[in-house]
Amino acid sequence: MALRTEAPATLLRSELGERHYALLPGRFDCGTLGPDSTSVDLAATLTVVESVLDANETRVEEEIALLRSAGARIVVSDIPAFPLRVAQIAGAPR
Repeated sequence: MALRTEAPATLLRSELGERHYALLPGRFDCGTLGPDSTSVDLAATLTVVESVLDANETRVEEEIALLRSAGARIVVSDIPAFPLRVAQIAGAPR
């Protein structure tokens, strides 16, 4: 199992226990940004979203190669559509 995430390793260990996984740092979206969990800084969020979307477009082939070289059998994504698009192009189930 490989996880592409920015989640801290400590969180992953607490949730996954002793399961074996490869941690591949990365992000495909940014969620919303703001000073607290109930306020959204729309301008900051849009700036980061544009940056992340641009980065995603530059690495489509890299992500496809990663899936193929890892022999990915399935791709799961909680919210971002980018990993599912890459899985479709690579021919992996999603």
